[in-house]
This record gives sequence, structure tokens and C-alpha cells, in this order.
Amino acid sequence: MRTELLGVVIVAIVALAGVGLGQSANIMEDPTEEPMLVPDQGPDVPPGDVTTRQEAPTHVATRNPVDTELREFTAGTWQASMDVPEEDFDRVYIEYSSWPNHPDGDPWDRTFSVGVEGAEVLHGTTTRGNFTVYEDLTELDPLFEPGTTVDVTWYIDTWVPGQGIVTDVQFHFLEDPTPSTSDQTRVDAIESPFYLDRIKGAGDAVSGEVSFGDAAPRSAILEVFTSGHGDGEFWYLNGVRQPTPPTFEVTIDDEPVGYLEAVPYVYALLGLDGGQVAEAFNQHAWWSGHKALDRAGVHTGVAEIPAYRAEIAPEDLDLLTGNRTVTVTQLDHGGVWPTSVNVLIDEPSPLPATPRR
Repeated sequence: MRTELLGVVIVAIVALAGVGLGQSANIMEDPTEEPMLVPDQGPDVPPGDVTTRQEAPTHVATRNPVDTELREFTAGTWQASMDVPEEDFDRVYIEYSSWPNHPDGDPWDRTFSVGVEGAEVLHGTTTRGNFTVYEDLTELDPLFEPGTTVDVTWYIDTWVPGQGIVTDVQFHFLEDPTPSTSDQTRVDAIESPFYLDRIKGAGDAVSGEVSFGDAAPRSAILEVFTSGHGDGEFWYLNGVRQPTPPTFEVTIDDEPVGYLEAVPYVYALLGLDGGQVAEAFNQHAWWSGHKALDRAGVHTGVAEIPAYRAEIAPEDLDLLTGNRTVTVTQLDHGGVWPTSVNVLIDEPSPLPATPRR
């Protein structure tokens, strides 16, 4: 798991938001005995960029299951089908592009998401201008079996009549001779109990059923996508009313397996509103800065919002067998939190799982 940039994320957030984090700076403290999930940071390299590669990748195929789809004054999920190429490939990238359908633009900060076979693979909020983000999905190899047809789910919300947001989603399949960290982190199976269910404040929870294999896995990563909206969006601006981050607990059959504290993302808080000057600034200078951060793997809540991740403790691996219920509960504070869970599984272990304490 790549957590080396977490400190850089927090520094960048403070600089962009211009606010103190107060007690929320204790984000790495562990108030429980279970693993803490932290944002999965890492550089995002688009498929055409070969500046860091010894040899250029070979393009195998591109699929465009969401082709310039317009949605206005609505929110929801839509389905599309995608044929995975039969030819050999060893790298998969998603390219997500979005732009307002009207010169004035739909207001920024709209939630977007993409899922494959029920597993969320990209989550974020729209920016103050046209934008494109990339993500390397190679480690999610089981979702892209060559020659199969997979379901692609996408979500957008937009609430201005007569304007709306255009969405375009492409998947690039490549053969890349240059080793990548994603080659070393490929998983053997992915289980996704729920996709983009909403948690609505302290005490609320979302749950889903999942059927694991008969044998406990060798290892597994717990992955939670979520972002705060409404009262949960800028929780760190609430001062003494809310000096600490919203906290969420993840359980399997009521057994705690991890928790997370919401990062103080700035979303699209800063920028100019209204007029051609504002539009030009937001499209060029403003998004250029955020794009540079995104490419470096520093995510501030603008465009891509990475998943929170942690490796499941060895003594909890026996919970990943048979039929189970996975639950995420918000422990404090308010807001609306669209949330997805994936369990990324390494091959079954030939040895019995470590007994639970």
C-alpha cells in the first residue's frame, strides 16, 4: 500500500484551503486496535506518457463504454457493457473526462464514480472546468478477463436545469514492457458487498452480503471509497463544534476489521465564480495546478478521490470465508457519504488462518 505521500497531501490541503486543521492533524493516531485505512496515494500516469518508461507501451485496444453522455438535473447510476479484448495485454488504464454542457457551466463539486462488475474503481468530484484524470487499474486484474463482457456502472449528479455535465469514460488496454508497481500488487479476487450506498450521519450504516471462498486468503486489502457532502464536506471549518475528523468503522459479521478518519479535503472550495475571466482562470491556471498535483499522486478532493486502504490483520483473515455481511458505520458527525467497499484478495493460503485474538 502506498502511503508515503500522506504527509504531502495534508501539507497541500492546508496550503490550498488556508485553514488550520486543529486537532484533526492526529489523522495517523490509532484509537482502536484495528488497522487504520489511509488514502491510497501514488502517481497517475496516462497511457500516452512514456517519459518514465524505458520502452513505449504497445496499444492493444481502447474501449469507450460511456461515450460523451449528457446528464442534467438528475443523479443516479447508469449501466453500460464493455467487451474486454481477447488479445494479450498487461496494463489497464481508465481515462475519465468531464465538462459542462453550457458556457456558464454546471456548478462544480458534483460527485462522480465508475464501477466495473460492481466494484468501484474511480471516485471523485467534478472540478471548476473541463478535466481529465487517469488511473492505473492493472492490479484489479480479475475484473478484466480477456474475451469477456463486463458491466460498467457510472454515476454523476447535476442539479442545474438546462445545463448539465457531459461524461466520457475510456479504458485503455496496453502491453507495457516496463515493470510497474501495479505488476507486484495484482490481486487474485475482488469481492464488493456494495457500491455507492449513502451513509447519512452518526449512527447510520450501510451493509452488503458477500460470499468468500472456503479457504482463508493468504492476505487481503480492505478498500473503502467515500467522500463527504453536505455537512460532511468541509467538516474542518466547523471549529469547536467539530474539531476532529468524522470516523467510520468497518466490520465483517459485526467483528471490527478496520476504521478510517476522513481526510480534510478542500474539494473545489477555492476558485473564481462567474464571467468569462473566472471561466478562463478556472479552466487554465486553477485546473493546471490541481492536474499537476493529481499526476504526482497528491489528491486534494478535486477530481479523483482515492480509496482508503489497509491490509486486513492476519488474525482476521478467517472472516474472509463463506457468506459474510460487511458493514460500514459512521461513528460521529453528520453529512452524506456515498460509500463503496472492495475486498482485494490474495490467493488462498495453504495454511490455516491465524486464530483470532
